Amino acid sequence: MNKGQELLFRKHDAKASVDEFKKVIKIDPLYEQGYMLLGLAQMQLGQWGDAQWAFEEAAKVEPGNAKAHLGIGSSLNEQHDYAAAQKALEHSLDIDPESAEAHYELARSLAATNKWSAAGQHAQRAIDLNPDYPGPHIIMGNVYIENDEPEAALHEFEEYLRLDPQGPLAPSAREMVGQLKKTLAQ
Repeated sequence: MNKGQELLFRKHDAKASVDEFKKVIKIDPLYEQGYMLLGLAQMQLGQWGDAQWAFEEAAKVEPGNAKAHLGIGSSLNEQHDYAAAQKALEHSLDIDPESAEAHYELARSLAATNKWSAAGQHAQRAIDLNPDYPGPHIIMGNVYIENDEPEAALHEFEEYLRLDPQGPLAPSAREMVGQLKKTLAQ
């Protein structure tokens, strides 16, 4: 376990850590943390189905583990199985209603299925819980676009860029900022 954590967190070698965490759960198939870290490493590698399995195993060992259900939902989001993701994320929030990450992931699921009002509620809750969390601002920006509120949308995309200027969504946020500024200038 220690070697896996060293590889994952200190050496940033998720691939090598997977083998170590697999050894851990083989030795102790009821070791919840082994599954959680295996799922985390697999998420970093983009192995969404494998990560989902690891989080499901953690949830079997400890059904009250909100982060395991969050991991399941996040993995399902990445696999575009939004209905199943919503179910897992709602369960995570039943256990821990103060999880900004679970609210954000649920907002992602809802936005992907064009449930903009509900997506906005969960994205705003994520922001309320963690004002420095950049991702929910992208969803809020899109909610405002859907509601034809370009000024509010512009603010949200700019806030994302302020919080995470080099983040994975920064290029699309910059593009939206440019488009919104053009629209508002007309």
